[in-house]
Amino acid sequence: MEIICNRERQTCLDAYASLLYHDTGEDLAAQAFDYEVTTWNDQRLVAIDRTAWASAWTAF
Repeated sequence: MEIICNRERQTCLDAYASLLYHDTGEDLAAQAFDYEVTTWNDQRLVAIDRTAWASAWTAF
């Protein structure tokens, strides 16, 4: 998983991928989530996903 934030745009992107192995080959499962930054200062960063599950993460 990797989280990339852009302070000017006030957005963050969270990406996750996994490789699934099975008898007939391999499949790549990937997801990306776009977050809106609501707080970004020297103490913390708060970003909220307003589109899907209303999830949020905070970095200290």
